[in-house]
Amino acid sequence: MLVLLLAACDKTPQPPMMYGGGERVSDAPIWLADELGYYADVNLKLAGYANSAEVTQALRERKVQVAILTLDEALLLRRDIPDLKIVLLLAEYADGAHASGKQYDVLAARDEDIGPRHREMVGLVQGWRRALDEMQKDPAKAMPLMAARKHLDAESFANAWRGVTLLGWASNQELLLDDPPRIAPDLDAAQRFLLSRGLIQMGGDAVTLVQPALLSEKDAGRE
Repeated sequence: MLVLLLAACDKTPQPPMMYGGGERVSDAPIWLADELGYYADVNLKLAGYANSAEVTQALRERKVQVAILTLDEALLLRRDIPDLKIVLLLAEYADGAHASGKQYDVLAARDEDIGPRHREMVGLVQGWRRALDEMQKDPAKAMPLMAARKHLDAESFANAWRGVTLLGWASNQELLLDDPPRIAPDLDAAQRFLLSRGLIQMGGDAVTLVQPALLSEKDAGRE
């Protein structure tokens, strides 16, 4: 009884959920959301890394719980993180990456973290959605803020968007919620490419990489 009572009285705050971002511009709305104060009430902290290799290493070492990856990186990371899941698509690159088909930037997390960090995940997505709206309503305000958070001047930041199509809530639902999801051919193409290059040794059902639960939740769409 004493042990249970002490556990019930433990008010030690949970450490913030860590987000890992790199040099890619497709997560700029997440940084904009932070700049605009949309994460003020979310137990979340954003960590910037110099490149994608540092981001994947941080996720591998559990320094962050959620991070931006390319689709190929997510497939590669499953060797080390078998329960890795894509929870959101951030951007699409129409030209793809050589023979691997259409390429995406994605938000990924361990499946075992998605449930315990549900409130933070929902808060992260809410802020991202609000920032996308702000980008459309007031780009003159949003673009300089995002460039500054990415440590880029205006011209470099504008050039970084070439070939990048940001994906919003409706696009995510369209691509991820069907059974099988409409992104399945792109997942399969990316996996075949990695197999052909010897970058992964075994394939599997690439669709299992997708965990779109947040896209079905009303809370994640509430502002």
